Amino acid sequence: MLTFASDDARRDQTAFTEKGLTTYPVFDFSRRAALPGGGEATVAFSLAYVTDDRMPGVAFFACQQHAPCLSERSPPGCRSARRIPLAWSSSLGLKV
Repeated sequence: MLTFASDDARRDQTAFTEKGLTTYPVFDFSRRAALPGGGEATVAFSLAYVTDDRMPGVAFFACQQHAPCLSERSPPGCRSARRIPLAWSSSLGLKV
């Protein structure tokens, strides 16, 4: 399972569907989380899952954090995580 950061899980789901990938209903959830400096806050996420028959056994999802600076795993200053380039064989015929 591979996770991608998203600014808008529903927009990503629509784009995945338009590209011919198999999508599933967006999964929304929230929970209470301890803040690094003390106290608690509600953190919320939307996940857009995707599979494709050309990649059996592989799935990925786009994860939208609705309040990323509130996550207890947020780096100092709430900077974005490092981006990791993704490459695959062009023989799959995917153009996402």
